[in-house]
Formats: sequence, structure tokens, C-alpha cells
Amino acid sequence: MTLREKLGEMGMSVEEFAKRIGEPEKTIQGIVRCVYSVDERLATSLEMGTGIPVHFWLAKQKNYNEYISRKV
Repeated sequence: MTLREKLGEMGMSVEEFAKRIGEPEKTIQGIVRCVYSVDERLATSLEMGTGIPVHFWLAKQKNYNEYISRKV
């Protein structure tokens, strides 16, 4: 599951979600567009807003980083 998919499931816009978790809208847009990395602090915010555990978001970021490093 991606953040975009979860927001759709929740019926929430990026702007609404950013306000809900206290993060800048630019940050959430960056995550949705895969141009912003998820660190432990941000993963905690995502967990609070989605109910999806921190370890899921960190593993997803790690897998994405590995994919990109192999693609280059």
C-alpha cells in the first residue's frame, strides 16, 4: 500500500492529511510523489495519521531505496 492509496481509502486529500498529522503539505506531497524520504520521525507521524505501523513505512522506504540503487 502506498500513502496515495491509503489517503484514497480514507477519503482524505493531501492537504487535509498534512493538517491532521501536523506536517507541511509539501512534505506529504513529496512522499506521494516519491521525491521525499520517510525517516523515523516522519514514519511516526504517518502511523498516527493512518494507523499503519512505523516499521511498515520504514521498510517501504528501504525497499524503494534499494530499487532505485539497482536501477541506476
